[in-house]
Amino acid sequence: LVSDLASQAGLVFGRFRLFEELRESRARIIAAQDEERRRIERDLHDGAQQRFVNAMLNVGMAQAIAGPMSETSDLLQHAAREMQAGLSELRDLARGIHPPLLTESGLHAAVASLADRSPIETSVVGVPDRRYAEPVEVTAYFVVAEALANAAKHSHASSIKIRIEEEAGRLRVEVSDDGVGGVDSRHGSGLLGLRDRTAAIGGSLNVESPNGHGTVVRADLPCG
Repeated sequence: LVSDLASQAGLVFGRFRLFEELRESRARIIAAQDEERRRIERDLHDGAQQRFVNAMLNVGMAQAIAGPMSETSDLLQHAAREMQAGLSELRDLARGIHPPLLTESGLHAAVASLADRSPIETSVVGVPDRRYAEPVEVTAYFVVAEALANAAKHSHASSIKIRIEEEAGRLRVEVSDDGVGGVDSRHGSGLLGLRDRTAAIGGSLNVESPNGHGTVVRADLPCG
């Protein structure tokens, strides 16, 4: 009997150790991915974005020299509009890769920025005005970003609410909408990737989306 108990305890311990090793491996992979995201964002900011800005300055100088009545005025105005649109798209891309506002100002400011850019009326409740460990902030940010993006594409919602609160050493992230529901959280690379990300830092992700009753995305994260 004693040997049986010892054997079972060894199996349990072995499984626990394998689980911890898997979680730590996931965390290392995600940390490496985040570092690469930051590098790409910096390269876009210092390289391509700066080239756009310089080109727009040159076009502005050309417009001033040519004058509003010149034959090239319309072409220069069109070029300026196209460059401004391209710069805006590039900045959106850079924010999606890794938002510099999150690094510089924290979760409160970054989530407020996401809400401001949402095409659906979005309110923000809570969001503690303090800094958390970087993996926690990044995970919470991408949970909100993915939920907002999915709602904009599929929900037909008229309003969205973001709620982020700290309770008992955990950070609770909730994004709810009043749309049509029916989201299948088992599919879609965005939600599956978020599940891996939350699990890697010791958290969890849950999606409730009954047909006709909106969608609620909840993440439970360690404060870190």
